[in-house]
Amino acid sequence: MHVAAASFLVVVVFCLDLVVPLGSEISFFYLLPVVFLALWSSPKQSLAVTGIAVFSSILMAVGFLLSPQGHAWQGVTNRSYALVVIAATLALSVVRKRAEEDVKVLQGLLPICSYCKKIRDDQGYWQQVERYIAARSEAGFSHGMCPDCCTKHFPDILADPPPKASRRKALELFGQQKY
Repeated sequence: MHVAAASFLVVVVFCLDLVVPLGSEISFFYLLPVVFLALWSSPKQSLAVTGIAVFSSILMAVGFLLSPQGHAWQGVTNRSYALVVIAATLALSVVRKRAEEDVKVLQGLLPICSYCKKIRDDQGYWQQVERYIAARSEAGFSHGMCPDCCTKHFPDILADPPPKASRRKALELFGQQKY
């Protein structure tokens, strides 16, 4: 829908360009559809923004050839500036859309099992927390053990204080900092 609106806007600007004499500032209005689509399209529509930018640039050149006579050098200068601004807008839009595609944000409520801590996805399947988050973000996982779980599940390791060197080795085994 946004692409159709931007295309319609390009055609409206082109029609205005055919009426206004050369040397007018009409060429900068070709930037409006590009900016509109760059701001309001989804991250996956980089190709659509590129298409509208190319379409606007072509119609700007055709408008230069078909518009009523006026100051040709001003028309060339204005259209050159407009082309540079359209190109810069397109480049920034593509970079922004690629960055938006790379950003994955978890949001909302996550249904989690109170016993096994699996998370229910949108299709109703239960997945391990690690798999769920890894599929929806760039986060990686490194497993360790907190001191409470170490004491609870492996009481014999920390029951008698071992010599400092062997205690350090036991703590390294469970991903804890060295003391």
